[in-house]
Amino acid sequence: MVDSLPWSQLLRVRRIVSDDERVDLRLEEMCGKFLRRGYPKTVVNDFKMRARDTSRDSICNRSLNRQPCERIPFVSTYNSASNQIGRVLKRHWSFLQRGLPSVVGFRSPPMMSFRRGRNLKDKLVRSDIGSERTLTQQFFGTARHGNFPCLGCACCNNLLKGEFFHHPHTGKKIYLKERYTCLSSYVVYMIVCPCGLAYVGETTTAVKVRISKHKSTIRTGLTDLPIPKHFVDMRHSVNQLRFRVIDSVPVL
Repeated sequence: MVDSLPWSQLLRVRRIVSDDERVDLRLEEMCGKFLRRGYPKTVVNDFKMRARDTSRDSICNRSLNRQPCERIPFVSTYNSASNQIGRVLKRHWSFLQRGLPSVVGFRSPPMMSFRRGRNLKDKLVRSDIGSERTLTQQFFGTARHGNFPCLGCACCNNLLKGEFFHHPHTGKKIYLKERYTCLSSYVVYMIVCPCGLAYVGETTTAVKVRISKHKSTIRTGLTDLPIPKHFVDMRHSVNQLRFRVIDSVPVL
């Protein structure tokens, strides 16, 4: 690895720079970068002389000597079923050969080609944040009103699901007018504790963010606030916190 990296980069400089008078200057610049990174001077100078003596035509025309491939490439994203797909294609490729014998590409089985699938790094890190996008959920039918978990956050287990709720004092059944999830914003929410008391609050951010802050204050025991004070005094666990969205306010 130590030897192959400077050789490949110096050879790349020799291939990119078409002006013979500027090749030495560009090679010296590349050698200086490797020397500053601690590469041995003898190794770098040896590769520089080899790259200078290499003919640029032999590097640029290396790909022209390849024989053209008549097999049809079958490109797909690699996954656990890729080998099975290849076996199925080879097993039934004879139908195309017998049905269309004049097509040259069907005379040989296809060449399986795979692009790399998404790994853990691609799922966790994005190189381009881009513009802010709102998450929308598509329905084939009419969406039901009520509270439903988003199935993607830690607050889903604390959500009280359903299309209606009972008033904590009068017991009146109140039906919800919209569909709400943990991602809903500009809403009025209700926190219900195990002893039957209710706390009504409002938030302009996603309701899961606000509930996460309530759970954090309970864990840290901030008794200056009403929610953590009640949970600490009554010795309720943070896992016993339940909430629901009861109304929303349209954004101006």
